[in-house]
Amino acid sequence: MIEVLTTAIVSNVLVLGILGFLSRNLVTHLLTKDIKNHQNQLEIEKVRFQASFGWVYEKQATAITELYELILELEGFVNNGIYRSNWNDYQDHLGALRSKYHKTRIFIPEKLDVNILSAIKIGRKIMSQSLSDPHCDDLARELRASKELALFEMRKLLAVVGKNS
Repeated sequence: MIEVLTTAIVSNVLVLGILGFLSRNLVTHLLTKDIKNHQNQLEIEKVRFQASFGWVYEKQATAITELYELILELEGFVNNGIYRSNWNDYQDHLGALRSKYHKTRIFIPEKLDVNILSAIKIGRKIMSQSLSDPHCDDLARELRASKELALFEMRKLLAVVGKNS
């Protein structure tokens, strides 16, 4: 009788163990399948999102590149000295920078916006001081520092910042 009882208990425990193992594997398989389906759906949504907002990033990169080129041209004027003969050219370049800045400001993050605006303000100070000091040494240093801060923010935004940038 004990043998029959032991056999019945062991067989029931064995059957329950096998059923538990199989049901656990089935649940694990179903959950893994659901997770993969969810990950695939998220990836599809990510691609759709990137495609729908890709034009924003393209416009932002173009605006940043053009603004940086204008700042470099302005810095070149200051480095060469602003004399009466090229004062109008400097004023035109500063005006082009201001115009481009205001037209593309919507695509520029706030920290970069502050840095570019600072460069423009320094450019205006240089324009008024250039009649007495063509090289504007103190303001030229400020313009370079402002340009470097803007460049750092531009690199961060365009994801080209290195470790030591």
